[in-house]
Amino acid sequence: MDTIKLKIKNCKTKIIAHRGFACCNLENTLDAFKFANNSQAYGVECDIQPSLDRKLFVFHDASFKRLTNRNGILRLMLSSGVKNFKLINNKKQYNIPTFIEYLKTVKDKIKVIELKGWFDTLLLKQVIKQVNTFSNIKNCVFISFNLSNLIRLKKLDNNIKAQFLTETFNNGVLNNLINYKLDLNISLQEITEQIVKICHKNKIKVNVWTVDDKEKLLQLLDYGVDFITTNKFEIIS
Repeated sequence: MDTIKLKIKNCKTKIIAHRGFACCNLENTLDAFKFANNSQAYGVECDIQPSLDRKLFVFHDASFKRLTNRNGILRLMLSSGVKNFKLINNKKQYNIPTFIEYLKTVKDKIKVIELKGWFDTLLLKQVIKQVNTFSNIKNCVFISFNLSNLIRLKKLDNNIKAQFLTETFNNGVLNNLINYKLDLNISLQEITEQIVKICHKNKIKVNVWTVDDKEKLLQLLDYGVDFITTNKFEIIS
């Protein structure tokens, strides 16, 4: 057993498959989620956003251009139009999954759900309803760069687990985490051992994104972070 696997086996740090281990399959596709669901990962992360008629889809970017080679903005398009777009990877094409399809596919792992952009309260209620219909809210963690999304989500259900996504850490961020009972989801470029110590002192869990380098992963294991989000299945395989 190599150093990486030994350290992961002997520590409490949990691995999150970023967009379904995006280095192994095209990101945020059902193939990627099926692969991650059958892996050693603790959780499987996805990105969700609504169409113009408020149907929830799994897609990261605002624009379709990068992954479909066609112009269009998901939030400005009806769901019937979204379904006409195909994700392209080499010569293979994929449908853009719905949130419900993600929930049905990731049966055996913790679901890490990023809320992309602004979600009003009715949309948040729709998210919670779909989760509870096809899974269990206890098996989900919600993440977002939009702090207000997480605050309103916690108001709907204070037991929901939520992590604030950020590329910076300061006293303002720390105070928000404490006041709103949120955990930290921070970029690899910003994390330090001192930040981990401060968070743990305040009973705040720490998730680090996106960690695709083995040396960095070992360093984070030594820091004692709670979660590591990675694109690379081979890091833990």
